[in-house]
Amino acid sequence: MKNVFFCLYFLCSVFTGCSQEARIEFLPEGDHRIVYQRQGVQLKDGEPYVMTFKGAKMFGESFYFAFKPYDFFLEKGEKLKVKLKDQILEVVNDGSLCARQNNFLCELNALKIDYFIDRNICSKPGRKPQWNVNNIGDTLNARFERFKKQNPDYSKNFGKVVELELKYFPMLIKYCTEQGGVMFGNVPAKALKCISEVIGDSEDERSVCSVSYWNIAHLYADYLRLFDPVKRLGDPFRYYENELKLVDYFKSKRVRERMLFENLEGLMFWATPDDREQIDKCLTELNPEHVEKILALWADLEEQFKERKTDVLNTYPKLSGENVKGEIINLDQYKGSWILLDVWATWCVPCCGEIPYISAMEEKFEGKNVVFLSMSVNKEQERETWIEKIEESDMKGLQLRWQQDRKELYELFGITGVPHFAIIDPEGKLILNRLPYVSKGVIYKILNNLLERR
Repeated sequence: MKNVFFCLYFLCSVFTGCSQEARIEFLPEGDHRIVYQRQGVQLKDGEPYVMTFKGAKMFGESFYFAFKPYDFFLEKGEKLKVKLKDQILEVVNDGSLCARQNNFLCELNALKIDYFIDRNICSKPGRKPQWNVNNIGDTLNARFERFKKQNPDYSKNFGKVVELELKYFPMLIKYCTEQGGVMFGNVPAKALKCISEVIGDSEDERSVCSVSYWNIAHLYADYLRLFDPVKRLGDPFRYYENELKLVDYFKSKRVRERMLFENLEGLMFWATPDDREQIDKCLTELNPEHVEKILALWADLEEQFKERKTDVLNTYPKLSGENVKGEIINLDQYKGSWILLDVWATWCVPCCGEIPYISAMEEKFEGKNVVFLSMSVNKEQERETWIEKIEESDMKGLQLRWQQDRKELYELFGITGVPHFAIIDPEGKLILNRLPYVSKGVIYKILNNLLERR
């Protein structure tokens, strides 16, 4: 009888534990807006807003409030209250371990923000920085040692997450400020070796709760996508399916699952009806919550498929534009070369964000039969701004400005927004259109493959 009672008690405990969730309750004083997973959430004065988290033993959640990042750590069953007032976020100190730990995370975040502000201010001549890689690392470690002495009951899971954060934050600011450089392997071998430690640390599923670890893990995944040292990836044109193979570089199931979801989510904007089979393969490896989000994105895409112009491939686009000297350049003169077309504008933030990646990729294709054509859709009155941006960013390749109404160019390529990437073959045919951004790594793999075929 005792054994039966014990088994029943054990089963009840298991099922009760599995149903437990973690929650954060936001208490706004005044109307406020927070950003979570790139989505804005509007909070109204005096109306508590609760977020619940399920499906895991622990959760590392990041929010932006008043343009500042805040990272929280909760374990299953924990509850955290957060007050929002006058652009200040404050964890309500109710004496719980969860509140004390998250107050400490806010302290670490404040120091990291202070580091970036200090480096930004001191980039100006005559200003000496207060912080460098070594002393910010030492300060963060000293604060953690003090916290552990004051809170000997701290969670070992929390302690591991902070240890990972203290390991990877200095690495992030030392080696990863130029993300395009990391992705294309244009960093010292020592830096790449350090960054590669994310693979070994991925054995511990708690690593997903460290923001700095996760940032570097994504960067290293970008590098692996391009260079694939153990040849896990397949046909570069099946890039959704390759994401499923890419995450096999990482060790724990939770790290692989989250990496796959975030990479897949980042590529969905460029999906076509033909990609559904690949995406369905990826869905088999995602948890139900992530499957639901991907399917919701697919439902939105299906509406766009009905309106999107798809009859633009295999055409012979007639392109010309002016260079910075005011000379008219016709694309016909570049027949015989592969052309990567980037339609962009100086006022487009994502376009400007792609510039470092394009520059890094150009280095990899130096001496090969590829022309990098950046066609700006800046208007005539923005001509000087366009030239200044080229000079300021040291943009290489063929820099032209479209002189007609940009609607004509958009119609020619079925463009719905910039930046827009396409590949024109040596015969002058538009063979690939609406490609993922260069920062996604797909274009590099495809261009490499096309060059090898010739």
